[in-house]
Amino acid sequence: MLLIIIKNITFHTDDIVDFDHLPSYKFYEQLTEDTSESINSKYYNGLNDLTTKYPWINDILKKLRRNISLVQNKHDFNDEFIKKGCFDLHYWLHKEVFNHLESKARYSEIKHVITKIQEVWTNVIDTEFSKDDYKCYPDKKLYINMGFLQEIKDLFDFFEDFEVMKKEIIDDTFNSCNKYVEYIRQRIPAYYVWRDQCKVEGSTCKRYIDNYMKYHPASIASQLNVFTVIMAYAYKPCYNDVYRIFVDGKRRRKRQDALYQEIMEKIELEEAEQDLLSARAADATPGSRLYIKHDKSRLKYYFMWRRIVYLYENVFPYILLVIGAFIIFYIMKKLGPNINYEDIKLLNDSDESLDTNFDESSYQLSYSSSVS
Repeated sequence: MLLIIIKNITFHTDDIVDFDHLPSYKFYEQLTEDTSESINSKYYNGLNDLTTKYPWINDILKKLRRNISLVQNKHDFNDEFIKKGCFDLHYWLHKEVFNHLESKARYSEIKHVITKIQEVWTNVIDTEFSKDDYKCYPDKKLYINMGFLQEIKDLFDFFEDFEVMKKEIIDDTFNSCNKYVEYIRQRIPAYYVWRDQCKVEGSTCKRYIDNYMKYHPASIASQLNVFTVIMAYAYKPCYNDVYRIFVDGKRRRKRQDALYQEIMEKIELEEAEQDLLSARAADATPGSRLYIKHDKSRLKYYFMWRRIVYLYENVFPYILLVIGAFIIFYIMKKLGPNINYEDIKLLNDSDESLDTNFDESSYQLSYSSSVS
């Protein structure tokens, strides 16, 4: 069982909640299916020593050729998630290699195997898909770290599944709540800690997702019968669960690619004695060999400017929001569960809460894995 713990967010990657009717599940299942297809030996002539050492690579190579074709074919259907499909291909390859080597090899060996397989990947694209408008080449900027990749996949899966779930939730809010609450519990933390990176040029999210604001959860809430939800809140525990998931998610500390970049560079430089998934960034504490010092000054001026713009553009709408929030709060006090004003501010994406959620100096990451 693999357990990934990252700053108060726990990912049980062996127990991911999925639904077979959701698009993210359907596509990834295709990537994992067995295949009888063969791959031309010209693509991997330079891998003979590696395939002799690790015979399981032959199976990966057969699936790789098939999977590249699956991603490239998404373009023929004008699939807006073709780039996300490319990320899924990266995730699949990394997971396959990690599953075979995580308890046996050091980081340098894992990286070497992935890099050599990616050379075959590049050859397939150049030979068979050179005329395609979009080409899913290996992304050298992705960190060879399953904790990072799992978080990003959770985020991207949420985006891809959003429209299907949105329709179900609007049509049948209560039953959809019971159905998706555990799915939301796993994905929403990733959404809130990585969302801000989706507008940063060059970031992992920006490279694979074109318009992340299309998948804002608030766009679902605005189409629900708010009065009905409020009245049912007191005697339907699922609504309270979802509410707490979102509030807790909003309180998570924001993350960025640079955090992983610095940690991975230091792990690679020192060639830690432990395998990659066990690498602890006790890492981000002063005095440790993986300590990362962050500059807060730019953040201070950034948030100061954000607040000025916010006050100028939103002061009057916000006054109305506060009045509405107190009305809702009063109703909920009468009905039972306690929703406080600070939580309402938080869920409304106000800048008052954003500043307190971004403290880069306190990042701590840890990974633990065990094979059962």
